[in-house]
Amino acid sequence: MTITDVSKSYRRIVTTLLVVPAITIFSIASGVVPTVAAACPALPTDRGTVTTSISVSSAGTYRFLVRMKTATSSKNTVLMQVDNSLCNIKMGGASLPANTWTWVGYQNGNPASIPQTNLTTGTHTITLAGNIDGVVVDRVIATQNFSCTGDNCIDSVDAVAPTVNITAPANNSTIRSTTNVTANASDNVGVTKVEFYVDNALKATDTNGPYAMSLNPATLAKGPHQLTARAYDAAGNKATSSTIGFTIASIDTTAPTVTITAPANNSRVSGTVAVAVKATDNIGVKKVEFYVDGKLKDTQPTAPNYASSVNTKALSNGNHTVSAKAFDAVGNSSMSPATTLNVQNSATATTGDSTPPTVRITAPRNDSTVSGNLTVNVAANDDSGIKQIQLYVDGKLKFTKNDTPYRITLNTKNLANGKHTVKVIATDNSSKNNTSTSADVTFTVKNARYTAEDINRDGIINTKDFSLLINDYHHKDKQILTSRADINGDGIVNILDLNRLIKAYRNR
Repeated sequence: MTITDVSKSYRRIVTTLLVVPAITIFSIASGVVPTVAAACPALPTDRGTVTTSISVSSAGTYRFLVRMKTATSSKNTVLMQVDNSLCNIKMGGASLPANTWTWVGYQNGNPASIPQTNLTTGTHTITLAGNIDGVVVDRVIATQNFSCTGDNCIDSVDAVAPTVNITAPANNSTIRSTTNVTANASDNVGVTKVEFYVDNALKATDTNGPYAMSLNPATLAKGPHQLTARAYDAAGNKATSSTIGFTIASIDTTAPTVTITAPANNSRVSGTVAVAVKATDNIGVKKVEFYVDGKLKDTQPTAPNYASSVNTKALSNGNHTVSAKAFDAVGNSSMSPATTLNVQNSATATTGDSTPPTVRITAPRNDSTVSGNLTVNVAANDDSGIKQIQLYVDGKLKFTKNDTPYRITLNTKNLANGKHTVKVIATDNSSKNNTSTSADVTFTVKNARYTAEDINRDGIINTKDFSLLINDYHHKDKQILTSRADINGDGIVNILDLNRLIKAYRNR
């Protein structure tokens, strides 16, 4: 800050102005003698007068302080005038240390007499006049803070910029469909907004975390592009993320193709009928839906063997249609031509039928290695229809299913790691309840072994484990005999167990 001299040689003046909220700090602006309104007597001019303007953003009562340095401790005053409300105030007057910059916020030598006035929002004029030789003034403060004493009146200025980085999409991604762009932003005080730019053009602004925008590739030209995010704080500091490159591919408008490969059109069928589909797409098929007489009956997400089955015993004899609808990742879809089935279930088949059904497990493959949830798919067929299928694991009945599709989810985490067998027994609708048993399918379970921190034994350290620990926190003795939240086994669920869980969560 440049020192402003209001002694006899005051006219070599260079000044600086700083404005902060509710506080105005300024140096003397020029050596021009101001025109003073008649409401205040004219200030003396023999030692020079200087004036400046301040901008007040918040109306109210303001007090004034000046920072001065004196050649001798007894020469310690300067005259001040504010608009026409404070006239010829003699700032200082009490003994000051010589040749030391000192803030003075009183008048007429009385520290209890504080110069103050009401200021409205807008511009106001402050004038200083030399009163005694050897007094130098470099700063004046107008503030609504009546407890500060000088430098501590100045609000600290936030000069720390936020940090920001784009978390999705990944660098050098290829974008074919509408994509969610996300960014992380933080600041020592707080982030006020994040702007998203594509090729340096502002595309979106988000004022609330999590910060995100939707990127529609249809709005951009095919080829490479650049993405950045810019974060701001309340002080106006800003930071820009590293640039993420991405490529807009041709917009996928091609629908999948889908046909029913079995049964043949106009087939005469009875019992449970397997339906097979061939579905292809220029990028990839996401799922296939199966419809009977226009009503959705099944959805298959597993490629490439899209298959389902129809229990014709649930349909009346006569013609019915089966169709399939395929979808790709961006939502393009197409419906297959309908296949007509001539359902002819014999009324006597249920009483005189002695032919057992056919049944086989189509998934998983024999000798597969599996973990987590295992989907078991079954194909079963009989002229009289299938009454039920029963699934056995290691010789023990686990599930019974009475309707199609014959698809059962098995949680392998309830099984020990190692080899297991699964088989299915199918029963038909005849009065004889003919049955057939599928060939055994062997699979090997290989789940991650539980750790003590996996309290709920779901194979992953997550928030569910924290919830269980919190429920038993500070329980001890008999209260935790059935609880796994006592991770370290010391008989109480406490901070030691919580620390182990936090460490495991961070290292997962």
